[in-house]
Amino acid sequence: MNKNFVRQNNCPYCSHKTNSAINELDEYLFPMVGDISICIQCGEVSEFDEEMELKPFNVSTLGDEDLYDIRHKQLTIAKIRYKESKLQ
Repeated sequence: MNKNFVRQNNCPYCSHKTNSAINELDEYLFPMVGDISICIQCGEVSEFDEEMELKPFNVSTLGDEDLYDIRHKQLTIAKIRYKESKLQ
C-alpha cells in the first residue's frame, strides 16, 4: 500500500490523476486541509479543500520566500518534463 495515499484526485489545471502526496520534510506526514500541492505533470499549484480534493491556489498570497521556493520547484518540474520530451 502507498503510505502517502490521500485519495483519488485530479489536478484542477491539467487533470493529471494523482492519489498521493509527499511532504518534502517528512514523508510520513499526510497533507491537511489548506496545504498546497504542486502537480508533478504541469507544475501548477493547488490547495487541499475540506474534502481533500485539489482546487486552484493563488500563489500571489504567498510571501516572497515561499513564492521563490514554489517557483524553484516549478522550474525543476519543467526541466524534468523538457528532458523527458527530448527522449521521446
